[in-house]
Amino acid sequence: MEDGQDLPPAGQQIPSDLPDTLRRKLAERTVNLAVLPDVVTAPNGGQCIELRIPRAMAVASTTDGRYFLRVADQSKPVTGDDVMRLAS
Repeated sequence: MEDGQDLPPAGQQIPSDLPDTLRRKLAERTVNLAVLPDVVTAPNGGQCIELRIPRAMAVASTTDGRYFLRVADQSKPVTGDDVMRLAS
């Protein structure tokens, strides 16, 4: 959905294989991260993906061992002692 919008565009349709592709691709690129994508149909008939990420007991990282912190609309790399501080 666009910024400031509550609903997806009325004609927007999500390909049926996209949720499985998202789940697979994110699993290939991350460690200790589970994603649960679902296609949701809005009252106007448009579809969007609801992506649920359950809380994990372990710290999630990329497959090459990097960590990122989400700040607003950006992901910032986390290094050194910040990793342990954020994990606790």
